[in-house]
Amino acid sequence: MRLFLTDAGYRKFQERQEKGEIKIQEHLKVAPDGYLYHDHSRDGEHIR
Repeated sequence: MRLFLTDAGYRKFQERQEKGEIKIQEHLKVAPDGYLYHDHSRDGEHIR
């Protein structure tokens, strides 16, 4: 499933992942021009 979340929404999903309810496989940021890119500053916070 692909979801587009705000930063606040993503934090809620991170909390659910920490509880073991879900598993985030990949995280991309959306640039102001609409392109998707990997946010390497958060690589330690999710699983690919």
